[in-house]
Amino acid sequence: MTNDLIKYFIEYDIDFIVCPSDPSHQLSYMFHNGIIDCIYGSTDLLLTQIDKFILGMEFLSKDFRFVDKHKVLNELNLTESQLIDISIIVGCSSQPVTFSTLPPMPKHNPASQFQQMTHFKYVLDLMYQYKTFQNESSLYSYVAAFNDDDLMDLYCKGLAAIKYMPVMNLDGEVKLYISEIEAGRLSDELSVFQTDVKDEQDPEQDPALPIGLKIPSEVHDVVSQRLPSELYYYLSVGLMPSKVLEAIALNHLDIRPPLEGGRCEDYKKLVSSRLATQVLDAQFNLVTQLLARYYQVKRIPVSLWFTEEMFDLNSRMSMSMSARLSSWSLSKESKSFSLKTFSSKCPLLEEKSKNGEDRDDNIDIVSTSVLRGLVLLNSGEVGHNLASFLIEVSKELILKYPEMEDHFIEEIFVLLILVKLKIFDFFSTELKYQGVANIFKFGDQAFSQLREEQKLHISIISRVAHFKEFIELQEPSSVCERTYWRLNKDLLGRCFDQTQNIEVSI
Repeated sequence: MTNDLIKYFIEYDIDFIVCPSDPSHQLSYMFHNGIIDCIYGSTDLLLTQIDKFILGMEFLSKDFRFVDKHKVLNELNLTESQLIDISIIVGCSSQPVTFSTLPPMPKHNPASQFQQMTHFKYVLDLMYQYKTFQNESSLYSYVAAFNDDDLMDLYCKGLAAIKYMPVMNLDGEVKLYISEIEAGRLSDELSVFQTDVKDEQDPEQDPALPIGLKIPSEVHDVVSQRLPSELYYYLSVGLMPSKVLEAIALNHLDIRPPLEGGRCEDYKKLVSSRLATQVLDAQFNLVTQLLARYYQVKRIPVSLWFTEEMFDLNSRMSMSMSARLSSWSLSKESKSFSLKTFSSKCPLLEEKSKNGEDRDDNIDIVSTSVLRGLVLLNSGEVGHNLASFLIEVSKELILKYPEMEDHFIEEIFVLLILVKLKIFDFFSTELKYQGVANIFKFGDQAFSQLREEQKLHISIISRVAHFKEFIELQEPSSVCERTYWRLNKDLLGRCFDQTQNIEVSI
């Protein structure tokens, strides 16, 4: 969903940034620097140096709700640090785990006239008790009383994350939020950071830090492992998927289900295949080769959402992927990128790219990136000739049907990958897709009474028809429609020998 959103922003020329860590701290930094005029976000913004922000907007009534931080603190009779303590224990974006010591809350009852008890209200009452009876301004003693190292670890890491959250500054570098705010004196109230006073007697302190600010040297071991700022810059403009950097920094890759089809067996088979594993190895090798040797030799454990079994990625390669890909490049021939033009001029992967040997300075970045992406896809042992097959088929189809559009070529690429990996089966009449409602699978009694051969023919015709939306066809007897059906038949013939004798007609 994030990648689709980035495509939408680029298509409509909307400015965006993918922040290196917590969005609330990044928004706060951008607001204090005058990059944005106001903030529409969640209550996690209360943990930053933001006084007011929009919490919700009603477009029909042209109304919005906003939060005044000082008013919230006054009504709750809390200091800023006490609010942070409560947020850490109940869970927030910087520390998303709710403490196990909190009692289970009752289910919501809308008919009740009493205020519903929540974890926040419970910990808020707890804070009042500690202030009144034990004369303490924090919940450190409450956490220490359980004598649980895991809880204390969560508490300390939560404090460190809120204080020293990394943000991307105006120079494109990843720095700590507290240092950037203090360096520019962007906020007059730094009550949360009063304990961070620079010790001028400490020779290990960074001399570039402003006076009155002290940052622990091991803070990056608490927040995340330090990665080069250049990688976070690529992430901010949408050139690098965030899951790669998260996995390298946190030493764990969690493959989550898609928005639809999480229970589909074919998709599970695809993400757990040897091809997918080897492509992940190649992707991580591209990044880790730019980092210290520590990142190059360690294995990253991978967990899938549908099984408890885990496996390790091995990004170590005798010949790095950067060395393999550097020899592949395409010259720039036009100002705009076209998938049709790319497929026509792209060399077969069995041949040595002459452009890569000549080191032409006139390199097309987009075309070269797509070509190297296909080479990366071809690194898997199972689909060794997969990328070459895609290029060969696209060349033949474009030569025979020059009126094909770019988005149709992209759909053909995806379909061929699924078919060649035997993930998608054209000749199966099993109704096993859980994401489809039963009324669409079993509601037609007439279909269930057909013979298997008839069901197979109907399934093939319907799946061919779904290659392209009917709404884009101009007239029933147009040249476009006839070309479309001939293209589908030829495409099926390239994938399966048994479809050459099947006549598709309306």
